[in-house]
Amino acid sequence: MITAEKIHDNTMKLKAGEFTANLGNTSNDDVKECAMMGLIRNQKIVLEERLNDAKLKFADANLVKDNWSCAKEREIDCKVLEGQISILSKIERDLEDMLTPVKMPPD
Repeated sequence: MITAEKIHDNTMKLKAGEFTANLGNTSNDDVKECAMMGLIRNQKIVLEERLNDAKLKFADANLVKDNWSCAKEREIDCKVLEGQISILSKIERDLEDMLTPVKMPPD
């Protein structure tokens, strides 16, 4: 089973050039913020795909009689993935709130 640390290490192995892009008039900080949010969203997509696979395996394990230990393991896998997605969603919401610029009304 892939741990959260391995996933984190794999997603953080970016080349320096991949973290910035030429987006016209945007500042370097804006580009980094967009890249950071993109990493979080992409990781959520990966985890959601893994969760779908885990749910299928859980369903298959439940169909086999007297296979409660395998079914329980599959259920735990689903719960772990749901927890990871929940944590990423909270981080994503918090960062969006923190990074969203506040526009001041004109005087």
